[in-house]
Amino acid sequence: MTRRLIQIDALHGGHADYVLKVFSWNAQTRRFNETALENNIDRKKLLADPGLLARFKSWLLAPNTVRALDSGTILIPREYLALGGVSIAPGGQARSANRPFYGLFDDAELSTAIARTTQSGDPLRNISSPAGFQMRLNDITCVGCHQSRAIGGFHFMGADTRASKAHLPENAIFVPASAHFYGDAPRRQRILKAIAAGRAPDFMRGFSLRPRRGFASNAASNATLDLTGTGHLNGWGAACYDHPSADPSFKAWTCASGLKCVKPHDNPADPGHGTCMTRSGYTTGDVAEYGTIQSAAFRADRYTRLTPAPGETLAIKASLRAASQTGGFFGGMIYKKTCDAPMPANTACARHAASQFNACLAGAKNFKKCFDTQGRYTAFVGLRACNTMMPCRDDYMCIATRNTTSGACLPPYFMMQFRVDGHAK
Repeated sequence: MTRRLIQIDALHGGHADYVLKVFSWNAQTRRFNETALENNIDRKKLLADPGLLARFKSWLLAPNTVRALDSGTILIPREYLALGGVSIAPGGQARSANRPFYGLFDDAELSTAIARTTQSGDPLRNISSPAGFQMRLNDITCVGCHQSRAIGGFHFMGADTRASKAHLPENAIFVPASAHFYGDAPRRQRILKAIAAGRAPDFMRGFSLRPRRGFASNAASNATLDLTGTGHLNGWGAACYDHPSADPSFKAWTCASGLKCVKPHDNPADPGHGTCMTRSGYTTGDVAEYGTIQSAAFRADRYTRLTPAPGETLAIKASLRAASQTGGFFGGMIYKKTCDAPMPANTACARHAASQFNACLAGAKNFKKCFDTQGRYTAFVGLRACNTMMPCRDDYMCIATRNTTSGACLPPYFMMQFRVDGHAK
């Protein structure tokens, strides 16, 4: 039996809905049949049937199940699963819609389950608190993982050819996958090496937002596994945690020297989680706009932009500019207005659409011609440089540039093949 994942995108002024469906191929009938999403619970069915919910909780909170959840190897039985889901962007796991377990368990239930499990054997390796339990529940789901360290919901966009990059680099992908994909690659590499050597592999994984703790320092044994200081573990753009409560599940989620943990989409119901950004002042790629998300109920979020945003009291250098979220830059973005020297560190020169670019497309002109017209339709600017070990922020992708050694960070819908509006007719 094979499975196929169908993803449908709908973009509305910076908000995207992703409808997730899985279909299994039936060789006998030669048809694709709708089937359940792995580990994605059916909230409506569970809430409508108290008996079913009670059985589910009894199974899920048992010590053996909690250990499987902690390791990330859990498989929830079919009777509790949904046939589809809807994931939304931007905001990742700060959005209640991306947390299917929202409100199903209280802290007392989860604390009891953790205590009972640890009393029955070795300590858990990922889950150390109710908040960690909740995050693990949500990030094992298709809907939750879909928005974990992703590019507007995408985890693998595909690799463009050298010919495509040479023809029009501004419309070619430089890094073909998300930070989540590359951050999990060392764990998968270890599993393959263990199998090849005839050893029992360790399938345990960390949280979807951040690679497993065991990869913090592996340079001595295998340099290809070392993620220290990269944008995957604690470098610029990495998921981080900063809160007075010092939740034990996330206390190791720190930022490297020279960086601080900022919260572009802060949710009081899930506080402390953010992104590693420049500690002092601004540099290219940094968050420029902040907001808070209030979750009144599941899928009932209200986003409020903070005005002034934290950091607006810091003067932006004359050579830099802030791109607005209303212009498609999720969370806003700092960029250099020109490619003139000196260029800030970790900055790439890239051609970017100017104010008249959409008007050029609307005139049914060739896409390459609109990009080639320098000044009126496009401009060379300094964007955040990126590669596989220095990924972009959440919801940004790494596009190709004239420099073959690094790409530049932009929202995915600035690339022609990712746009869902504005195509010339």
